[in-house]
Amino acid sequence: MKRFPVLPPYERGIYVFLSTFRFLSFVLAIALIFVAPRVPAGAQMYLIIGLLGIYTILKILYPFRLWQKSFMAYAVLGGDLGVCLALVLLTGGADSPFLLYSLVPTIVAALFFEPRVALIIASLSSMSLIAAHVGLSRLTPHFAPVLADGFLTIVTMYVISCFLLATITFRVNLNLYRRIESATILEERKRLRQETHDNIAQVLAYLGTKTQLIKRSLPSSEDKLFAELDEIHRVMVDSYSDVRESIDFLAAEAEPLSLVSSLAGHVAEFGRRTGIETEFTAPKELPGLHPTAQLQLLRIAQEGLSNVRKHASAGKVWINIENTSEGLLLTVKDNGRGFSPSEQRGAGLGIMKERAEGIGATLGVESSPGQGTEVRVQVPWKGSRVSR
Repeated sequence: MKRFPVLPPYERGIYVFLSTFRFLSFVLAIALIFVAPRVPAGAQMYLIIGLLGIYTILKILYPFRLWQKSFMAYAVLGGDLGVCLALVLLTGGADSPFLLYSLVPTIVAALFFEPRVALIIASLSSMSLIAAHVGLSRLTPHFAPVLADGFLTIVTMYVISCFLLATITFRVNLNLYRRIESATILEERKRLRQETHDNIAQVLAYLGTKTQLIKRSLPSSEDKLFAELDEIHRVMVDSYSDVRESIDFLAAEAEPLSLVSSLAGHVAEFGRRTGIETEFTAPKELPGLHPTAQLQLLRIAQEGLSNVRKHASAGKVWINIENTSEGLLLTVKDNGRGFSPSEQRGAGLGIMKERAEGIGATLGVESSPGQGTEVRVQVPWKGSRVSR
């Protein structure tokens, strides 16, 4: 029988860290009590140590899945906070050997919950300690005045520690989580690209080849069958091209990206696959261009070439990247049939415009019937979200 629940590696790592911190802070408190005691430990202290030891063992052996953020998760966090506050208040406040242990709820909140929850936990922990030494010191000798024997320094350091843990731990953990999430997404895209290539793309290519063989084996008098097979073959070729473009899109997001080299390779493959003549010009490097902007520009160019294949009936397409005085300019131009501005177009241009706006760029389209189409993406160096 398994004692530990099966957890994802990232979540398991957090629980191991919390368990280690909880255990070591408990051991440190025991050392302070018995190795360097200020006052001899009495029956009350032994009882607290025993109960806290049982509580610590249970928290380590049976971690609750706080990431679910359910009502029960908040109740567990609140219960842990209550235990730690009671622990500190029962053992001398700022003079308590369990001060380090009492930071656990703040760390838990910063690792599993939103920032405001972590800040609330930090505030409650800090205010409880301050209130104990400011208010309770007048009612009971159990708490020293906050200005006595350097307690002000201890309380101040405790408050600072609480808020630093609440903010820094959250930010560090968030960045780590985003990196792990990005790596997971990239790995999934690689798997999807490989499966698409090995299955769908190869099946479509195989069916296209078989369709051609069937056409060659039919008598020349079977015009109707020839027409049907031509239509089937055309649909297969278009579908295969769509799949190949999807594979290229996935590859662009799953590999380290250089806009110039990636786009050059895509343009060459596009020309080979479609038979459309291509011409690509670009500077060797684009210094200062953020990887996100490079990816979006690549996707815009890929979408533009996809539109050329599907709609333009073009014989040639020009793709150009250049540095201008106003910024970076990407153009995709073809000599196809063009279209009227009033003509209803597909979703491709809308997607391209959204991608351009996402990096602070502007997208313009010039076209007229019989005169081809030119897509221009202008990325200003200033006021944009493209520089590193």
